[in-house]
Amino acid sequence: MKFAASLFLSAALYNLAAAGVWISAPIGSTKATGGQPFSVVWDDDGQSPSLAELGNAEVALMTGSDTAQTLLQTLETDVPLSTTASTVNLIDKNIGPDGNVYFVRVMSNSLKDDQGNPYAFYSARFLLEGMEGTFNEDIVNQLEMMMQTQNGNQRRGLQDGDDSTQATDDNYSAAQSTSIQTMLVATLAVVLGASLSTL
Repeated sequence: MKFAASLFLSAALYNLAAAGVWISAPIGSTKATGGQPFSVVWDDDGQSPSLAELGNAEVALMTGSDTAQTLLQTLETDVPLSTTASTVNLIDKNIGPDGNVYFVRVMSNSLKDDQGNPYAFYSARFLLEGMEGTFNEDIVNQLEMMMQTQNGNQRRGLQDGDDSTQATDDNYSAAQSTSIQTMLVATLAVVLGASLSTL
């Protein structure tokens, strides 16, 4: 099964920490398969903190929104970032359904920012296929929140772009509302392992 709302769920995740780690794989166009080898590749982007300063890190497969995230699978627990440029692991196909809602987090085990939070770096969201699991209610809520936020941002962008086309704007509003509701139902059906006809 695949997410019908991949358009809204495939945007790159905001990097919630300072620069330092450039994750070159996976990227937004990556298509990985559950139960198959999965590569994470990174490099130093030339900005502070350096890979040497970050030290060893945890590499994890995540899902969720930009602000509320869930760790699904720890790929590496203590990998030295400056001497290792990649990892290869098998993705547990039971951690969730097919979808464009997965991303990688690389988080330092030792270096923290001024607020005491570990430095963390994120890949773009990418597609996982061949998955056989479902998401729990907390994850569903995180993804629903992300969809609503992205829809709100798109709506504000349209309003800011042209205030003179009221008729077009009204037509867009009605069509967009119907489209979002349909996509949201389809998405929740997938992550809960249900069919559309049962919702």
